[in-house]
Amino acid sequence: MRNVNLIPIRDEWTNSPYDIRQRVNFNGYYNLPFGEGRRFMNHSGVLDQVLGGWSTDLVFFAQTGKPFGVSPTGVTTAGGASSRATLIGDPWAGGGTPDPSNPIAASACPATVHNKRNWYNPCAFANPPAGSTIPKSGAGSQITGEAQAIAYLGGKTNILHGPGYQRVNMSLFKDFRVWRENVFEFRADSFNLLNEPSYAIGNSGDGPTAGQITGTQSMQSNTPDARFFQLSAKFKF
Repeated sequence: MRNVNLIPIRDEWTNSPYDIRQRVNFNGYYNLPFGEGRRFMNHSGVLDQVLGGWSTDLVFFAQTGKPFGVSPTGVTTAGGASSRATLIGDPWAGGGTPDPSNPIAASACPATVHNKRNWYNPCAFANPPAGSTIPKSGAGSQITGEAQAIAYLGGKTNILHGPGYQRVNMSLFKDFRVWRENVFEFRADSFNLLNEPSYAIGNSGDGPTAGQITGTQSMQSNTPDARFFQLSAKFKF
């Protein structure tokens, strides 16, 4: 007996969850002009040890958001399976009328989108049939074709992109010579220097609260979204 995918791969072709469409980076490095061998305070001594020889670097990047899928609201699927809302309109246009399959969105056709309250328009989506509507026996009780499978499953996943964000990271550092080629490096790093938030979609359904931004994105471990500082030291020999 041969196991065949009812929905061909071509009909599941969609965005990767890590599909960052645009990203720009800028890196800069600058030796502060103070201390021995530099433009100002060009002499050795205690003052040079404290104020001279410092360098700084800056990293700026800005990127578009990651894709996400829209889940149907108020739809109970059969057998613990999952389904997805089906795109039937322009999610980036305001207004409209909800599809009859999505009555829960009747009061949620926002006039404007791409904001914290409504990142997209939930009225641009229809719901697949609820699992309770699938016959337990007889005609329609078994899914045998692509069109029928898509009707119960819904649309593709990861069809919308969430909010993008930008960052400025900056560092200040200096090498203190200890002996011969041995140096002690001190660094002070500031991450998210301007304290810019990276917003995340709080509700990715198609109901009244769909598209609301209620918090920030989850970054990598031990990396808060808010501004934070780090002090470090390194001995190079």
